[in-house]
Amino acid sequence: MASFSASNSSPAIEYQEGNMDKYLQQLQSYTFIQEQGFDPLMRNCKRICENATEREWTEFCLPVEEP
Repeated sequence: MASFSASNSSPAIEYQEGNMDKYLQQLQSYTFIQEQGFDPLMRNCKRICENATEREWTEFCLPVEEP
């Protein structure tokens, strides 16, 4: 089962496969930052990125690639 969590100054939001739309709606107020170890080949990663683009999230960040 895929999972991730996001936290700001409020409780963490835990993603569970199968409830993606519900969790993406909750995450919309957060800044999504791709962290080290985030595998873009992960089955649900592509869908998360597509949903962020589709919802026109402005707080979607990717780290600068290391040389």
